[in-house]
Amino acid sequence: MRVLFGVAIVSVSPVLHWMLGLAVAACFGLLGLLTRALAPSGAFATVVIGSLAYGFGNLPLAAALVAFFISGSLLSRLSEVRLGRVARPTQGSSRDAMQVLANGGAAVACAAASAFAHAHAPRASSAFFAAAIGAVAAAAGDTWSTELGGLSGRTPRSLLSWQLVAAGRSGGVTLPGIVAAPAGGAAIGFAAALGDEKQLLAWVAIGTACGLIGSLFDSLLGATLQAVWYCETCKKESEQRVHDCGRAAGRLVRGWPLLDNNGVNAAATLVGACSAYALARGLLT
Repeated sequence: MRVLFGVAIVSVSPVLHWMLGLAVAACFGLLGLLTRALAPSGAFATVVIGSLAYGFGNLPLAAALVAFFISGSLLSRLSEVRLGRVARPTQGSSRDAMQVLANGGAAVACAAASAFAHAHAPRASSAFFAAAIGAVAAAAGDTWSTELGGLSGRTPRSLLSWQLVAAGRSGGVTLPGIVAAPAGGAAIGFAAALGDEKQLLAWVAIGTACGLIGSLFDSLLGATLQAVWYCETCKKESEQRVHDCGRAAGRLVRGWPLLDNNGVNAAATLVGACSAYALARGLLT
């Protein structure tokens, strides 16, 4: 038995370790397919991301991703039941591969950096691992904020102008959603502290901070740089290059044409990772 990131890890062969991660990730990919939380491409990406997360980050990162997957799926399902199956402007209820990669890619990259640095720079390794957790916390904070903010029934306001905006529009925030963001991050921090009770408060603090920071940064990009198109067929604005009617939205209203919702989510997780890296220097021992 050895200790990694404060967690006792049972020593197994590398092959068995990676096979275990693949098996667990495959189970969650299949579960996502059966519950329609994942599209087929999303299920495949979940297997890849989950396997790498367990391979490089061991149980703490795997637990954080499981907490994100389960809580996000449950909140999304609750929203569908309470509010009806209304398609969001940026994504459907089933996550595809790009959505999975946008939410989990940064965490896996940081975990890989942590694993490679472990033998030569233990302090940097711990900070990189915290960055992986921070990336997941940012994704969870944004998800909790979106879902619980929508369930609150409050009309969102633009993060920049504080003017009322349509429900579901990127850049809009509600007070319940803002409160939900750090709660979602805290849940990820709690999951990451599995087996590391001495650092529980530190992990929860990191998760809480990154959940809020990631969510607010996501809303900031949504209100400023995310692309918004105008569909000439439906006479509506859309955050999708190809609108729900199946036709390409013709005119760019604002933002960068290549920055869609997946790009915004990926950027928010990177900000969460950087925030956690900085916080880990002072909070983790």
